[in-house]
Amino acid sequence: MRNSWMTESTLIAEQHKAFENALAIYTDKEMIEERWHNIVAAVGGGKTLEEVKKHYEKLVEDLKLIEAGEFDNLIS
Repeated sequence: MRNSWMTESTLIAEQHKAFENALAIYTDKEMIEERWHNIVAAVGGGKTLEEVKKHYEKLVEDLKLIEAGEFDNLIS
């Protein structure tokens, strides 16, 4: 399955930036589901809640690999 977050386009770059900004803005851990819905709305582009959460989980995985010195610099 193709990762729709890795497509080269201005829209995708804008979605990545919106995703980063939304993560910084919506930090309330007490209202976690509302937080995710706000992030999805900020990203736009038809991304679903599931897609946004999976993207976040992939970034967390990548960070763990980087911190462990195991990141191979390949985008998957």
